Amino acid sequence: MNTAAAPAPKASRLGRILSGADDLAREQRNALVLLVGCLCTLLPHLWFLPTWIGALALALLALRGWLTLSNRPPLPKWPLFALAGVAAWGIWSQFGTLIGREAGVASLVLLTGAKLLEMRARRDLFVTVFLCFFLLFTQFLYGQTIPIFLLGLVAVVVLVFALTLFHSGSLPVRSLRLSLTDSFKMLLIAAPLALVVFYLFPRAASPLWGVPQSSQQARTGLSDSMSPGDVTRLAQNDAVVMRVEFPGGIPPNAQRYFRGPVLTQFDGRTWRPDTSFTALRPVRPPAPEEGATQVLQTITLEPQQTPWLFALEHPIALPALSGSTVTLTGDGLLLTSRPQTERVRYAVSSQPGGVWRAETDIDIEPILRQRYTSLPAGFNPRAMTWATELRNRIGVNVGDPQPFINALLAHIREQPYRYTLEPPALGRDSVDEFFFDTRAGFCEHYAQAFVVLMRAMDFPARVVTGYQGGDVNPVDGVLLVRQRDAHAWAEVWFAGRGWVRVDPTAAVAPSRVESGFGSVFPERAGATLGGFNAPDWVNRLRNWADAIDTAWSVWVVNYGGQTQRDLLGKLGIEDLDWQKILLWLLGLGTAAMALIWWLTRPRLPKPDEATRLMRSLRSTFEREGLAPEPAEPLSAWRKRIAAQLDARRLALLDRTISAIERALYGPLSTSEQAAAYREAQLGLRSLARKPR
Repeated sequence: MNTAAAPAPKASRLGRILSGADDLAREQRNALVLLVGCLCTLLPHLWFLPTWIGALALALLALRGWLTLSNRPPLPKWPLFALAGVAAWGIWSQFGTLIGREAGVASLVLLTGAKLLEMRARRDLFVTVFLCFFLLFTQFLYGQTIPIFLLGLVAVVVLVFALTLFHSGSLPVRSLRLSLTDSFKMLLIAAPLALVVFYLFPRAASPLWGVPQSSQQARTGLSDSMSPGDVTRLAQNDAVVMRVEFPGGIPPNAQRYFRGPVLTQFDGRTWRPDTSFTALRPVRPPAPEEGATQVLQTITLEPQQTPWLFALEHPIALPALSGSTVTLTGDGLLLTSRPQTERVRYAVSSQPGGVWRAETDIDIEPILRQRYTSLPAGFNPRAMTWATELRNRIGVNVGDPQPFINALLAHIREQPYRYTLEPPALGRDSVDEFFFDTRAGFCEHYAQAFVVLMRAMDFPARVVTGYQGGDVNPVDGVLLVRQRDAHAWAEVWFAGRGWVRVDPTAAVAPSRVESGFGSVFPERAGATLGGFNAPDWVNRLRNWADAIDTAWSVWVVNYGGQTQRDLLGKLGIEDLDWQKILLWLLGLGTAAMALIWWLTRPRLPKPDEATRLMRSLRSTFEREGLAPEPAEPLSAWRKRIAAQLDARRLALLDRTISAIERALYGPLSTSEQAAAYREAQLGLRSLARKPR
């Protein structure tokens, strides 16, 4: 009768694999652990690579898992060659090249998946692990956020865990728990040295991952053009644009104008910057005025995909930026030599005030006057007529725009204009429709109408965009400037003074400038959940998250430069010569590793009381050459040495042996056992004393 055993259920087969019950189960377990490590390594790339590449990589991992669990052989060579050809064609079609950052990372992702399918020998396991380590590094080419770091940390733990399993070789099977414990110990010993090297080793001028980013990446935030509704849409976005630290104290909200693109050309619908050499020419920052307040700010700017930096009006010193040259243009804009495609951190000093004048702006006659007073023909006829009537009524002097500015702002304050996040749509004559019909708009509507009316009276004027206000994080005292703080204002040329800031929004909604965005739109001031105001604990949680993100940016992502010099100065390293740095690295690194080794070193278990008594008994008689032999029973030893002891010592030895045996074998309570140990200790002390 055939009594063949039924196949084991899946649960027991998986348990057999995880326990490494035999050589086959051990190989399957190693492959599964490697698959988990590959999955942790690939996960961050799924957010950045095209969907089809991520889906194909996950499919390859799933296929390898199925082959492993079903104990099937690796795929033959020809499907792998076909897969490589299809993948290369797809990458070429997607990126137009097989080299470069995106194409290279995509190729490496698919190569790792294909390598899993051809694993045949133990050597292939190690090759795949090293591929994963290299792929793990490439995720930081896209971003260095805390979630990406945590995913990478998990991947490192799993990959080191896999190496620990692989290196067991033909040794006795080790449990997963023991291998994982060893992996954590190794990483714990390596961590202090890694931290010492990270914070003390001299930093490069630019990050290793500071390679050009893809031009296809989406960009949010201010652009170099403005149409009615553009800034309004940004006001619906709570994303952080920059985090600003003020060592000397945060200035009032009314002074927090972070200058961005200056828009001068108007086609009737859209404002654009002046791209001529006159506007973009580099100029020296103006010298600080005697007795004027200077504000130092350290700005952490999120990726903007744009070639400009923000700073409080008006910069009096150029910031230093790793990997890029910063210039100050004639329009007062901080311009970089390349778009900022990654988070950057820089320090800049400003002199708050509403007047900007480049060193070459002696006068704007006649070319610049024509540029800053031009308007498209045939647009906004009612606004042109109204401006002429207002000028005739108040008798404005052509050389002095102040009376006309005062009259225009007074009109806005006195008439029923509204400041709203939901302005009506405007048609061809947008200024006419806003100024006379709807009378409802956001900051760009008021700035545009103000500049058009100033130009209609031949007063040079332009639109400035940027951010105004911001919210102070109560956790770390850092000013958070969000997309919703985007703002537009106007500048008017005053002969002999320069460009003077005029913010018409202050005429219709003064609290927007004095107190910030939240004072006008309190429903948009905090975090929201499902379109409703979030509870206070959500806002507190968000504040803590922002504070942690700021610290992460300062001490990890953008660490270096002045931050490193300050840290080294606190450690007593004033000059950064390489000999001193090397000594500090060796000293602190060795000390850190020694400390971790001491805390994690293997420790022998403490002997119990009976073992200590037996050691004392042996050492007492060892000097006389009468020590018991290993594994010799106490009773046999006593008989062997009885003839060589006097009556007193023999009686003491009998009592001591009796106390030890009672403590070890007698059915005693805890207190009785302790008493037996004390009696044995007293007996050993008496035996150790020689008679007088």
